Amino acid sequence: MSGKGIVARVASEDRAVPCCRPGVTGLRRLGSVVVLGLVGAGAACGDADPGSLLPAPDWDLVFYSDRSGNGDLFLISSDGFRTGSFQARRLLGTGAPDFNPRWVPQGPGLVFLTDIEQPTALYGLAPEAEGIATRLGSNPALDEPPGFAPDGVTMVYAAPVEGGTDLFVGSLSGGEPERITYDGVRKVQPAVSPDGEQVVFAEGPDGRQNLVLLRLDGTGRTVLTEGGSNDGHPVWLPDGSGVLFDSNRVGVGTDIFHLDLASGTVRNLTNDPGIDLVASASPDGEWVAFGSSRSGNWDLYIVPFAGGAARRITAEPTFEGDPRWVPPGIFRFPEEG
Repeated sequence: MSGKGIVARVASEDRAVPCCRPGVTGLRRLGSVVVLGLVGAGAACGDADPGSLLPAPDWDLVFYSDRSGNGDLFLISSDGFRTGSFQARRLLGTGAPDFNPRWVPQGPGLVFLTDIEQPTALYGLAPEAEGIATRLGSNPALDEPPGFAPDGVTMVYAAPVEGGTDLFVGSLSGGEPERITYDGVRKVQPAVSPDGEQVVFAEGPDGRQNLVLLRLDGTGRTVLTEGGSNDGHPVWLPDGSGVLFDSNRVGVGTDIFHLDLASGTVRNLTNDPGIDLVASASPDGEWVAFGSSRSGNWDLYIVPFAGGAARRITAEPTFEGDPRWVPPGIFRFPEEG
């Protein structure tokens, strides 16, 4: 393989190749743009439970993995789901850990945090950018990415205040952020609704969090979950009818749950004694991806939203997690040289 200054296009045939761990040629900064070095076109070894998956998700899946030895973002294509190969390819190679991916379709595209600089910065990878990640700014949140509204510009994040943390609404285009909570109670993991009108977040001390719903103007506070459980990482269903979250409320392990906002009913989607964390709903609402320790290692799984058995899709001996669904075929990979 040859090195190139820019991550280029995927080879015409996305064929299976021997397992490899190619290096990164480095990166250059061009103003606010970082030009990424070459990433290997080959698959990483060890992806799990081969065999066709029918029906299969029609979406690609981006996730964080330590399999490269650095901490990078990888992608499993919809073809990988259909064939059951679950072939994972490294999406980015900045030379620094890249993590916490978020899909923001009307704005920057794939937003992620990176340790290219300190403090951690917020970067975006647009589908048409052909591998060039753009610096969006310093991360305004506490050790997590902000929640983005559908306009791709408005973002909600938790920031420190005297006596605790509160939520703020800011903009990628700049300007003074607006504070929308004032009680200082610890708040984390805000996620903006598909209509851009509300934000759901986890609130309370670490280990005993409840989910809260709030309008972006700071009104209409509604407590969604109560009790002594630890409810976290809320994400919206694509139609805005409910949220997914992880919780230890069953008393054994942590599972992925669905909360229907109209009825208030809560449904366990994974029901396993292991630890299942950080769910993501596919854009058509049919699939849920999540990370789990149920195999004895942190791997990725998918489960039908309607119910059914979970399927393991990675089996590396390293950590895999924080999955995010993206439209199929929108990102390009390096050509084999």
